[in-house]
Amino acid sequence: MRTIDEGVGITRIVELKAVNVQAGIPQASSQSIEEITRVAPKNLELIYRIDGTTFNAVNKFSQTIMAAGYVIKGDDENTKSYLIDFVDNIGNVGEETNWNELLTTIYRHLGIYGNAWVELVPNKGEDEIVDLNWIDPKRMDLARDSQQRVAVDKFGRPLGYVLEMPYGVEIIQTDKVPEGVSLMGNKKFLKPERIAHFKLYTFGEGFIGIGLIEPAYKSILRKLNLEEAYTNCMYNSAFAPRVGKAGDKDHEPTPQQIENFLNQLKDLNFKQNLAMPYYNDIQLLEPKKTERLADNVKYLQNQQIASSGMPEALVTGSGETTNRQILESQQKFYEYGLQDITRRICACIRKFIFKRVIELKFGKNQNIPNIIWNKVSEAETNDKAQRLATWIEKGVIRPDDEKLQDYVRDTENLE
Repeated sequence: MRTIDEGVGITRIVELKAVNVQAGIPQASSQSIEEITRVAPKNLELIYRIDGTTFNAVNKFSQTIMAAGYVIKGDDENTKSYLIDFVDNIGNVGEETNWNELLTTIYRHLGIYGNAWVELVPNKGEDEIVDLNWIDPKRMDLARDSQQRVAVDKFGRPLGYVLEMPYGVEIIQTDKVPEGVSLMGNKKFLKPERIAHFKLYTFGEGFIGIGLIEPAYKSILRKLNLEEAYTNCMYNSAFAPRVGKAGDKDHEPTPQQIENFLNQLKDLNFKQNLAMPYYNDIQLLEPKKTERLADNVKYLQNQQIASSGMPEALVTGSGETTNRQILESQQKFYEYGLQDITRRICACIRKFIFKRVIELKFGKNQNIPNIIWNKVSEAETNDKAQRLATWIEKGVIRPDDEKLQDYVRDTENLE
């Protein structure tokens, strides 16, 4: 057994120091890039909850993928039918969820945290997987050694995972903790085959994923604080404080005259007319150059949108000023990215879930069904229908092919 110093694990997060007390928003500190290794999952979740642009981008990310749909295919009807029946019954044993909700949660967690964790729940005899549960990414991490390095076997694979349990909960280690794994705090060890770990994007050793929020995290923090400052400026512009100047160099005001003038200014909240000597003066304290704040907010939001990989019109919901041809081009490249993501996630589902479910039930060397995601494109759906019609017309495929009919019905959600 050996260990790898990943250097950017969840347990080595450097917290951002300053906090905006009024808004509850952590602000970027003056730490260097080298010191800030990773952003805490709880901070990523906070950004998702309080920032509208991030909330919409992550939700559109998962909704667009899920809208395309999928089909489970396999050459062995026995394993295929068993697997279809298995996913249809998810939630009957463990958490109250279902297969589609589980998939949606996987993609949403990938967008927020860059990681999604699914537990494969065995029966008491551990000879069959009976359910699947998603796990809060804030509570999950890879098993680590005493120096907080990822613990791996001789092939460089993680020795397992740890689940942080609430304090006060008695932990019963059902899985044997391997040598070299150090459990710090109230954590439960889970062997690798118990967990399916999905990662959106990886870097370095690839043990921990990175999502849509973290690359723009500091820009989002700055944007939120600038938005608050900009809102305060707009409020002050609409309700600018009044300053009264009593008297001039030829009319020295007495303390009583100043007091009377102040009372008159206060009465303006309820009156529309005011009479005063010509040598008195009233001015409004209005903020200046607020348009620069708006430009800076827009710049930081653009950094945030770039991190999401989505066209601006889709994230903000405003496409009035967007050239249609440019928007279609951006949409196409965004769909290419989503197709790459779905291919990788489908491969992980087949390897870490389907394969384990089938082999535990039927043994090794089984035909493992695939989950095939449909193209994430409305235009692609129409093009596919036209291509099928052309191939049938040219005699390339036969319309009475039952497998072809089943495939079309599955992919097009036809009864």
